[in-house]
Amino acid sequence: MNESFLFRFRTPKGPLHVLHADDTGIVFDEPDPTRRTMSLEFDGDSTATKARLNGVRQIKGWPAEIFLLKRSVADGGLLFEGIDQDALPSGAYWTVVQLADMKVKKPTNVFELKNGKQTEVIINLEPDTREVVVDLSTVDPEIDRILSAPGTLDGASVREWLETPGPRPSRKACLLNLMARTRSFPSVAEPIVTGIRSIFVARPDRIFAEVDEALYARVSELAISDDDQHFWREGEPHAAIHRELLAVLPEADKFAFRLDSFRGEGPRSVQLVFAVPPPPAIGRRHYADIDIDAANPLQDIVGFLIHMGELLDGKPTDHLAMWKQLNKPPTKQFLYYRVVDL
Repeated sequence: MNESFLFRFRTPKGPLHVLHADDTGIVFDEPDPTRRTMSLEFDGDSTATKARLNGVRQIKGWPAEIFLLKRSVADGGLLFEGIDQDALPSGAYWTVVQLADMKVKKPTNVFELKNGKQTEVIINLEPDTREVVVDLSTVDPEIDRILSAPGTLDGASVREWLETPGPRPSRKACLLNLMARTRSFPSVAEPIVTGIRSIFVARPDRIFAEVDEALYARVSELAISDDDQHFWREGEPHAAIHRELLAVLPEADKFAFRLDSFRGEGPRSVQLVFAVPPPPAIGRRHYADIDIDAANPLQDIVGFLIHMGELLDGKPTDHLAMWKQLNKPPTKQFLYYRVVDL
């Protein structure tokens, strides 16, 4: 009864304490304390433990692939408990942990839960040694317009932000990848980047931007065009992470904004989730959550299977690795950084 396990995270330089954790990731007390996407696999490591877990599933009415846990931050670690005092039985277990921008020395951890006890599990981490070298000396004017807007990102222009050593390399890579992708899609001659006004949030997997009302209208038209369809309309997005855009909007009625998601065609599909103001929306600011998926699940069966593979894999998007995929026409000419391994 009341069994639990507590993850403690350590690096060669010492412990990393957990400041916050939710379904979208984890935040540590580190120099750039932005969220790291985290995935966790969990199951019994013995026949007896698996049988106990299946017994709980049967009582709770859970399907075979589901086992629910409560998660909380406790004493600088990440605590996992059953949803009630009898819902996490004692026994032998294994977990596999993956974190964005961190190498887990031993991804699979085996441990034992004893009756009524809390078990500590040490997760040893190695910081990612990859770094980005940014060169904006020949930046495209449309991209430079966005990068040079004063005070939009963490109190600085995006250009100033990119040229400081503080932000994590994955955040810089994600932002620059999205600049290159939106500058070249759906074509170099008529890119959607022209509808982006400024960037006010940069994460390792997405950016939040103020956009033109006309961009929303254009993408909506492209989604219904028979001859020139470059976007597929998803409508209200399914993933809860997109609703985080509303929480940071500089608008008094921000939670009255409507989310409308569109996915671009082809591999490395651009996803635009627009925050559309309530009526009358004409003349009001529009915003967008912009990210990249491996493929468009709405376009065809191949895109659907690739996207489902992404979801089932559970690994965070690696924008530093994506540099190689984008370092070719048409995005190559708009990719103003390179990745080096320190």
